[in-house]
Amino acid sequence: MSDDWGDVPADPELTDVPADAEPDERPAPREEREEREPGRLLGVDVDDLVRSLVGPAIRQVVQKAVTKEVKAAVEGAVADALDPTVIEELEAQAATAATRAVRDELDALDALDEASEDDGDETPALYYGSVDEFLREYLRGAYRRRIDGRHRMWAARWWVYDEAVIRL
Repeated sequence: MSDDWGDVPADPELTDVPADAEPDERPAPREEREEREPGRLLGVDVDDLVRSLVGPAIRQVVQKAVTKEVKAAVEGAVADALDPTVIEELEAQAATAATRAVRDELDALDALDEASEDDGDETPALYYGSVDEFLREYLRGAYRRRIDGRHRMWAARWWVYDEAVIRL
């Protein structure tokens, strides 16, 4: 049997096992492979890559184990606290909060619609009348990039330079 990599046989010990599987449900540890010094393959420093992945992988495994215990503790505590009167009060408060949130959201959307209808005919006034005016009155004085290492320059015919046109 081959996997997607061509003629390399599939490893029967590599299986998808849920993180919360019991230890006896987990596959046996992989057999030790012949030790080889990690080097560079396909432009990747294998040792550096592995070292960068080990810490997060350990944290992920530990987080899954801790999450399982926290979830069990929370479920137990909440189950103890949820008697019928608490459940009834929780449902009533949640319904009220949901109704208010929906109403507020709909009111906000209506206000946006009304504002866009009122301002639909007006074009906002610009501070500068053109890109050229913006450049001459503001940007030219604020431009800090040293072009030649000594002087700050902005070409009088800035529109012929792609960099300037794209930025503006």
